[in-house]
Amino acid sequence: MRSGSKSEYRARSAHQRLSRLHWLHNEGCKLSFDLEALTCQLRKEALDWKPEFARRAADSNDTRSGWVRTDTDWSNLANLPLSKILENARKKKSRDYTEFTEYAPFAGICDDSPLRAISALSIELKQGKFYAEFWETYLSRDARKKDKYRLKLLTAGRLTQIPNKDFKDILLTASRWFENHGPELRDKNIKVFEAVWDKFIQTIMQYEQSSSSALVRREQKEIDWTGEAINSASGNLAELHMTDPTKDNLKIGKGFPKKWLENVDQLLNLPNDAHRYSMVIFSFNLRWLHLIDPVWTEYNLIKIIEDDKASKDDKDAIWAGFMWGASVPHEALYIKLKPHFLQMAKEGAVERRRHTEVLSALLLSGWGTKDKKKKQFISDEELRNVLLVAGDEFRSQTLWHLDRWSKDKKNNWDEKVLEFLKKAWPKHKKVRTSKTSARLCEIALNQRDSFPAVSQQVAQLVSKIGNEHVYIPELRKTAKDDSEEADENLAEKYPDHYLNLLYAILPEQPERWPYGAADVLKKIEELAPQLLNDPRLIELKSRLNDL
Repeated sequence: MRSGSKSEYRARSAHQRLSRLHWLHNEGCKLSFDLEALTCQLRKEALDWKPEFARRAADSNDTRSGWVRTDTDWSNLANLPLSKILENARKKKSRDYTEFTEYAPFAGICDDSPLRAISALSIELKQGKFYAEFWETYLSRDARKKDKYRLKLLTAGRLTQIPNKDFKDILLTASRWFENHGPELRDKNIKVFEAVWDKFIQTIMQYEQSSSSALVRREQKEIDWTGEAINSASGNLAELHMTDPTKDNLKIGKGFPKKWLENVDQLLNLPNDAHRYSMVIFSFNLRWLHLIDPVWTEYNLIKIIEDDKASKDDKDAIWAGFMWGASVPHEALYIKLKPHFLQMAKEGAVERRRHTEVLSALLLSGWGTKDKKKKQFISDEELRNVLLVAGDEFRSQTLWHLDRWSKDKKNNWDEKVLEFLKKAWPKHKKVRTSKTSARLCEIALNQRDSFPAVSQQVAQLVSKIGNEHVYIPELRKTAKDDSEEADENLAEKYPDHYLNLLYAILPEQPERWPYGAADVLKKIEELAPQLLNDPRLIELKSRLNDL
């Protein structure tokens, strides 16, 4: 349950009870209790309730929907002294449930007169009064993007004056403001920037439970470390730190500035999940970190995933960030991580679809990359063993990457397709599913120059496609003759090889053939009369005739 939801429920319940009881009273019903006393008690929960709301208590409870409009008119607060603004704004802040309108006059002040808003907040703060909801309103308004530097500086200073016990209540919203405006403060006034930075670190250290993510964690579900990190205070601080210009233009292997690493260490030593959210952000940049300072990176991040006794949550957070970054590591880092890549794939430890996509790409890329000694990062046997045990989804993702990369004329992956099929793709019958067979067929149909050789190899690796949901786009293109270039119609250029591929994949029941297959068969019959007596064509045609 999201923090604050219980209080929202109590407010809604009190609101409804007040309206119904006062409606009964107005209708002449004699109540057996002191309505005035109960009203005073319930209004402590329903701060925005008004007596006029009772008029609609008996209205239909049928579901109504619509956009809630926010009315930010603050004209009633315009002539009040600064010391009275928040008190009156709180009284006037309400939501009309019947008109789908939320009244938020303080938001209007934050937009139109931000100096007046921050001054009102500051005056109350000096009196020991802290209104978290108004601080969050001020910090989160879009108008803050247009603030001049002096106002940003004033806001930063006021944030440092808030007691930690109160600052913890606006930690996330304040961190978002700091992430947006921190770079300018760091550039123009490093002392103020560091004071605000220290404020966050001290508060998170002091109030460990205050640094949770805004993302609601579901029970019995895999933790979404990436989603939680980008919705957390420590994650925002890490993102802000990655914009520090002192890390720019660093030389490979020369290490990071001492001060820059000190701030990183602060974040990685935060309590509970706060340090894991920072891990996610830094692991997103793992490749770059290892390039600049391999010793520090291996000791502070990679060592954790290699340690059997390390926290599983720490490991998961690092992998989540790395997979989110989806960057192929340089040779030294790849070799370091290779055992973990292979283990994760074989053990099926890639529950999130995004991780499956990235890990399959990393392994395929490693297979297609060679070191200075002309040795593959991932050998034929290693990749073949992974593909054999990793599952149909993983195999399908690998083929999807191969198909996509082979279409890119800027690399030479089209030249690696046949080698992959011959050496790395497993021959075991358990991998010959409808899904992978369709993927293999699609790859063959995309090899314009090497179609004969590739299609012949694919025909030996597929099974009959019996899944009625299988869709092969290139087959449909051939049927419609809408290839990008007319002379690239494979059925016309290579009718025998195309027929051989169709014969390998088309099931006995023609009603289960992929869309366009029958049209391609007819096209082959018209374009290649020499195949009319071919047993394969005759058999496929007979299946159609049996419909």
